[in-house]
Amino acid sequence: MHSDIGLSNVAHHRHFNKSIIISLVIGLFSLLFGMFLSGLTVNADDSELTSPFTYTTNFKNDATYNSSQAINMQFLLAETAGIKPGDKIQISVGKDSDGVAGFDLSSLQINAVSSGNFFDVSTDGSTNPATITLTAKSGPDYANLAHAGVSIYMKPATSDLNEKSTVSYPIKVNYIRGSQTTVIKDGTLNVNNIPGNSGGGADTLSQEIFGGLGGLTAPSGFIDDGDIYNGNFYAYSPDASSTAYDKNLIYWYDQNATVAWAQVTLPTDVDKVPKSFTWTLSSSNAINLIKDPKALKVYESPDNTHPISNTPTTKWTIDPTSTGGKVTVTIDNLGPNDAGRSLNIPFAVQTKLVSDKFVITSSISNISNNSTVKDRTAQMMYNSTIGAGFIPLLTVKNLKVTLSQARALLFNNNTQLKSAKDILSQFATTTDNNDPHTDDALNFGLGYDYKSELAYGKINGGQTYQIPIFASNTNGSSATKYASLKIIPDDNLTSLNAEFVDVDGQTSFPNNKFTLTPSSTTKTGDTWDLNKILTYGTVPTGYHIASGSELNGKVQPTVVWGTTTSPVKIYVKKDVTPTPTPNPTPTPTPTPTPTPTPTPGGGDSNSGSNVAAKGTVVYSLKKIYLYKNTTFSKRERKAGYVSKPRVYRPMFVVTGYGHSANGRLRYKVRDVNHLTKNRGKKGYITAQWAYVRPVYYQTMHTSVTVINPRGVNAYMYKNLTGLYRNYKQGTVLHVTAIVKHNLTTRYVLSNGKYITANRKLVTMGTQKQPRYVKVKKTIYRYRDVNLSKRNKKVAFKKGAKIKIKNYDYSHANSVSNHGALRYHISGGYITGNSKYVKVIK
Repeated sequence: MHSDIGLSNVAHHRHFNKSIIISLVIGLFSLLFGMFLSGLTVNADDSELTSPFTYTTNFKNDATYNSSQAINMQFLLAETAGIKPGDKIQISVGKDSDGVAGFDLSSLQINAVSSGNFFDVSTDGSTNPATITLTAKSGPDYANLAHAGVSIYMKPATSDLNEKSTVSYPIKVNYIRGSQTTVIKDGTLNVNNIPGNSGGGADTLSQEIFGGLGGLTAPSGFIDDGDIYNGNFYAYSPDASSTAYDKNLIYWYDQNATVAWAQVTLPTDVDKVPKSFTWTLSSSNAINLIKDPKALKVYESPDNTHPISNTPTTKWTIDPTSTGGKVTVTIDNLGPNDAGRSLNIPFAVQTKLVSDKFVITSSISNISNNSTVKDRTAQMMYNSTIGAGFIPLLTVKNLKVTLSQARALLFNNNTQLKSAKDILSQFATTTDNNDPHTDDALNFGLGYDYKSELAYGKINGGQTYQIPIFASNTNGSSATKYASLKIIPDDNLTSLNAEFVDVDGQTSFPNNKFTLTPSSTTKTGDTWDLNKILTYGTVPTGYHIASGSELNGKVQPTVVWGTTTSPVKIYVKKDVTPTPTPNPTPTPTPTPTPTPTPTPGGGDSNSGSNVAAKGTVVYSLKKIYLYKNTTFSKRERKAGYVSKPRVYRPMFVVTGYGHSANGRLRYKVRDVNHLTKNRGKKGYITAQWAYVRPVYYQTMHTSVTVINPRGVNAYMYKNLTGLYRNYKQGTVLHVTAIVKHNLTTRYVLSNGKYITANRKLVTMGTQKQPRYVKVKKTIYRYRDVNLSKRNKKVAFKKGAKIKIKNYDYSHANSVSNHGALRYHISGGYITGNSKYVKVIK
């Protein structure tokens, strides 16, 4: 004990110094190791991307939406310096089996929040999933940016599938920096656009408040921008869960007013129609008053221009004591003849700020038969989150010009496309209600490539082009509207440059160029065929005019004066000295069945609407022949055409008319069946309605069914440009109108898109599509529709159930073989012969 306590001072200090050194070494090592670990931790944190935004939305996974509603997503910066130039917010949305994305990419409304717009916006509908991408711009001082963000509104899309049942689309919201991605939110968008019943019931009155104008005349106090359906209405919000109102109406902030219309529908039971009632519209806010209340008018569809006359049948009166806070309308003199009528009042409500929110109530009282009706309420608000000012007011133009005027409008030096700014300024104007006005910009619609859609080669006479445009300023963007450019043929015809082109691309012929000059009698719309064109030029030595398969898919020109543009290209093929071959033994040709002799007056429509117009396309329903002259005989036959299934019927362009010796009408035609051996042949065919008809429908049908094995394409525009999607065989399409395009017709679908009215592609009404067949006798699967290449290992025995993709016919391009029904199944084709298979559900 004492020896331990009684250490010398020297030994004690040595021991103490050694301890200090060891402690320092351990401490230094720990410090360095800790710094190393800390460095690792910092690097690890840097590698994990996190979103700098606080995300809020009215979207719910378990809800179901329709295309009249708007889903809102808002991204607010949670901290400063949390975002860098090039960072992206990307919203992806899946497509249904028809290729339609869940969101309508043309309906976006994107607003900056508080600190100005620092995002570039792009959409891509060509991919699956489709994407909406917001990319942070270069330039803003992100290090000191706070309390900022972006708000986006999106509408669900309408498709054939979600008009029949609810369709679910996967959606995902990502934050992206370089190769790093973090998920902000994912879920499922459920869309149901099945049309619902609306209007009054059998026993009672009903009422509703709608956003926009619905085609009604704009009320006093609202700046009418020409949109008679929407006004400044954007969409219904799906988050109207409050008991304070029935629905939430969202508007574009382009003026200090919202526009809507109230509707009352009378009972359909004539015994329940009241003689009179009182209709009241009121506002919940003393600031947001109904504008010009005493100037309101009552309308009844379809006359949306003239208010209902005050007659003994119906009388309406605005109470002279009405104010902007409460408008009272008396409806009387009603009777049984008014059953089911809908009465409409368009109105505007004054606003002060972008943040205004208020509720409008429609109520019915003093009903003469003592019935009661529940009030309807609607909250109104703006889709902008910016307090700075108004978004632009956009007005688009519909221009009707000649081809030469259109070229001057769109191109410099007749060929070079003008800048986007120059083109847009000729199709639209913009202003705003800001004081002073802000700098408003015009833009082509998102996803519209004007350099491609308005390229020189695509601009032709007789066409109409739809051009999507929206306006923007620092406060946000307007709705997208469509300007139209209709090009009519030039009255003053000018010469056309023509040239010969080697169809194989081996050489050119600068010394053989020539000019096509219209004569003094040439008129707009006159047509010159290839023979007429060649009278002005000389075919290069050692070449001949290419025809048939030599054209490799190209088409020899036809000049339509006032429409065709320079240069006119005539395709030639180099002459080849053939190698002598042995004379083959002739193959006997079977004697064809004669064309039935038309019975006088028996369907030979020589006048009226059944005669196909010159330049239109007709097709044959039964077996016919092409003849050299108008009086038909066997020795005059140039070609025969067997009857074919509808989708493969032979087609001909009517180039003129003639009559036989006994006065029967004949069509002078050109064969336009490019994949058959008779292509390009000219002559005469019967004009009997029982044998030949126009290939395009001329009348409206409310629904059509796709019958073409390859489906039918829908387009954005009437000239069938701007591909929207393909509808499969068997799809039933709902039609709202039929429109003419040159000498053809188009059907306008319920979604506003266009399809051809060609009878070979669609048929009127609803046609059931076979989905399954049951095998009656053993059959085999083949690799081709002609059943010439059997899959030896694939056989289906009696009783087998087979799923069908679509149906088709063999020998599609044969003019001598009618063709047999085939079913396209997974891996190939099977027979459609009813002896071997039976269609089942």
